[in-house]
Amino acid sequence: MHTPTLYVSRRVRIPAPASAIVFDALLAGADEGEGRPAIVTPTAVLVLGSARPVGAGSPTGPLRARAGHLRAPSGPRWSFPVDLELTPWSSRAAEVAVRPLARRAPVVDGRRQRRYLGLAAAVTDHVGERLEAAFAAWEHDVVREAAALVRPAVGT
Repeated sequence: MHTPTLYVSRRVRIPAPASAIVFDALLAGADEGEGRPAIVTPTAVLVLGSARPVGAGSPTGPLRARAGHLRAPSGPRWSFPVDLELTPWSSRAAEVAVRPLARRAPVVDGRRQRRYLGLAAAVTDHVGERLEAAFAAWEHDVVREAAALVRPAVGT
């Protein structure tokens, strides 16, 4: 029997240690929605709660975790309590994921399950794209600054 999973994830091409720094910066700059920081996409809103402690020393455990409530920007105000997680995938990649927190995960009602999966996919895609874009901009700046420091030393 196949058990459905409600863990929705997306890999990002950012080394794990750097991804944690970019993730922190992204969430620090999150929109203020309803007086609390929120990640807003055209089809989903993740209102962020407190950061969840993550275990140190586990190579597969999350680097970062943030609780929140996932909902649609309009329509019925159903919200799903979730964790937004950042976990290492490999030495050159990380994974952004949304995981439900409630005991009553939306697996019984097909409509609610489809709604949850659509919202979770929208948020993971949005966060993944923003992380990769921010890292690419930072990486370009670091390379440019390093090249500027090396050129005078090489010319002498």
